[in-house]
Amino acid sequence: MSVSTCDNDKQLEQTTQLTNGQTILGGNEEEKEEKKLNFLKMSGNNKRLFIMLALSVFSCGSGYSLLAPFYPLEAEKKGVSQTIIGLVFSVFSIVSFCASPIIGGMLTILGAKFVCVAGLGLAGCSSLLFGVLDKCPSGTPFIVLSFIVRVVEALGALGVVISSSSIASCQFPDNVSTVVAILAAFYCIGLMIGPTIGGLLYELGGFGLPFWAVGAAILLAGVIIFITLPPQHGKY
Repeated sequence: MSVSTCDNDKQLEQTTQLTNGQTILGGNEEEKEEKKLNFLKMSGNNKRLFIMLALSVFSCGSGYSLLAPFYPLEAEKKGVSQTIIGLVFSVFSIVSFCASPIIGGMLTILGAKFVCVAGLGLAGCSSLLFGVLDKCPSGTPFIVLSFIVRVVEALGALGVVISSSSIASCQFPDNVSTVVAILAAFYCIGLMIGPTIGGLLYELGGFGLPFWAVGAAILLAGVIIFITLPPQHGKY
């Protein structure tokens, strides 16, 4: 009888633990469902911030690739070799690769908000300046200025991409992975359709219009993020 009673007690304890485990699991599932990203339920401030972050990374991505259809043609008119043209394109990625650890370390010193807004300022201004390079003298001046502007643009875009993840973790703590994934998708979309945007604007307004349009969008996003993003001690 004692053995049977012990067995019954063990079975009852196991059943209770299983039931409690299912209840806890069910509660976690419900909690996860409640924390799904819902744009309509965001505050007005977070909606504006989310849209501007998406616009920022999209514009930075398109700024990298929009010159593909027409820059080689303009550069050839300036007497630039195909090798140098290729380097002008690749220097963006080279700078991003080398400067990533430095920009990442600056987040803890300067704050994500400062890095993001400064990056948008650099990327936007460099894009505007790139739009007047067709007025530069042929040869070495055009080549040197192309590299300088491209390097500055790469540093600015890198700051935006890195800091946007940090801002997302602070402003959207319940949806960090989702928001970061969406921002990465917008950056990739910008890379993909950048050449199309560049070619279309080039046909409409010449060499400068693609850079001016993207530069203006980047600067606009920077201003709105500066106003929208609240300062939080220890985070920004």
